[in-house]
Amino acid sequence: MSRRRQKKRPEKDEPRREKSGRLRRAAVVLLGVGLLSTALAAGLLLSGVVGGGPSGPRAVIVDQLSLSQRNPDFTASATDILEQADYTVDYFPGEQVTVDFYRNLPTHGYDLIILRVHS
Repeated sequence: MSRRRQKKRPEKDEPRREKSGRLRRAAVVLLGVGLLSTALAAGLLLSGVVGGGPSGPRAVIVDQLSLSQRNPDFTASATDILEQADYTVDYFPGEQVTVDFYRNLPTHGYDLIILRVHS
């Protein structure tokens, strides 16, 4: 005896299942985008990229030439310009500039570095 296969009749719930599946996928995608956006914003704020950090942007003037060719006008002028732009300015004269100083300079987190050195 052979059995005939009966065609499966579409149930009334199938369109509802498709809709709920799409809604679930959309909710998961929106949740993922929201979490990613939140993580990105938090990372930018914590790293100090937005707004230059809690204390504002920082600049340094490394004046190695001050050992042989002093130029206080340059130092004063550059410092004034940077401070008008809301930078906190650090100044290092030639007596403080060593190879170790240059080696450690990137660890201080300056936003702008001005080097007055021999070429």
